[in-house]
Amino acid sequence: MQVSLQYALEEIWEINMKSNINKQIEYDCVYQMWPAFALHFVQEVLSLTVPLLTSWMIGDMADALLRLDTSQIRSRFLIFLLAFFLDILVQPLFRFWENIVLTKRGFGYSKKIFCRYLYLPTKRAQEIDTAALVERIDTDTTGYYFLLMEKWTRPFTFFVYLAFLAVMLVKGSFPLLFILVMLFLAAFPVFRAVINGRKKAVLHRARRDYVEERENMEYGMFGARDFLNGFRIGGRYIRRLHLKFEKYAGATASIQDKMDAADTMFSYLCSYGVPFGVIAAGALFVLRGEMGIGVLLSGYLIMPTLTAFYENFEELLIHVRKESVIRSRLSVFYGNRLEYLDAGGSSMKGGEGEKKEDICLDNIDFTYPGAKKPVFEKLSLRIPLSEETSKMEMGKVGKCVTGDRICIKGENGSGKSTLLSLIAGIYTPDEGKITGGDGKEFD
Repeated sequence: MQVSLQYALEEIWEINMKSNINKQIEYDCVYQMWPAFALHFVQEVLSLTVPLLTSWMIGDMADALLRLDTSQIRSRFLIFLLAFFLDILVQPLFRFWENIVLTKRGFGYSKKIFCRYLYLPTKRAQEIDTAALVERIDTDTTGYYFLLMEKWTRPFTFFVYLAFLAVMLVKGSFPLLFILVMLFLAAFPVFRAVINGRKKAVLHRARRDYVEERENMEYGMFGARDFLNGFRIGGRYIRRLHLKFEKYAGATASIQDKMDAADTMFSYLCSYGVPFGVIAAGALFVLRGEMGIGVLLSGYLIMPTLTAFYENFEELLIHVRKESVIRSRLSVFYGNRLEYLDAGGSSMKGGEGEKKEDICLDNIDFTYPGAKKPVFEKLSLRIPLSEETSKMEMGKVGKCVTGDRICIKGENGSGKSTLLSLIAGIYTPDEGKITGGDGKEFD
């Protein structure tokens, strides 16, 4: 019973740690990229609402022209010119500004992730292959902030667009049944996205993993060129690469190609079938006298914005799943002890309101591999971190309080770096143990 309870508590702790690390990854990206997110939101709102306004004004001017109502034509024409100005000048300026900020902030985010790699424990950093490091810093960081940008901005963009669309449909006297027909026809891409979203995310991860593994093998081949040529085993290494490609192509790539072909055909049918359906339905309403030509024209012109809205919604569904995949790949840069401390784990330095513990070395023996002379023999030492403890300077004792600095000094080769490496866990002592003031041994 006690073992089961301990296992359950460990599982809960691991889930909590993973959740906290995921939140930290997302927070770091949003904090770095938020100016680009704000510009992207404005740019996407303009790209969806300005064509709506233009379509509305064109439809109203068409009805006014049939009635020969010149005053309404003039009033609508001024609003049409404003929409044209926003579409031709303002929106491209925001897109240009967004690209500049994305480039600058994106480089800063990649640099931040690389700095996290530099501060990983040595053993953990050595577990990351060179190809994996390059792929995740160069490619995954870019993909992640683009996915987060959509996740954080598109719900608000959709709200603004739908509110503007509702005002237009009410003010424009669109028949309810015609509105439902437009919404149904424009929603076709979403149906397919809901069905295939999870499968696409799985295929996306499989492709990333294959590319990363292949590049790692290629880096290894380039570094071992002389060895491969000297022992005449280069052909065998290349065959390994080919077999790996055939395995990927026979499984993941073939499924991806079939899905892409089906998506292309489906998009082609929608691009022609949806406008035809809207015109056909609208013509029936015009013939029955339930709406005018201008409403039909407006309905036809707003269909691209409805389709764009649904396509953006489709991308959001797919990218939300992709986001979790890329975040899991970036988590390797967050797996050090410091992140567990930030997430709420125990700390040697202690947080606010926590009791700080000393670091104690008890009978430490350590010799470098191949060396005859040991660096330390039976070293016992207490490094003060608690509120009031002894200041250590290789045997000299005094009083110190929180905030003081501790200096470890000695000649070259006396063991200063080795001592710190032992405390940090980079090296493991041959004998003895390193504990906190509470007597618990460090991992």
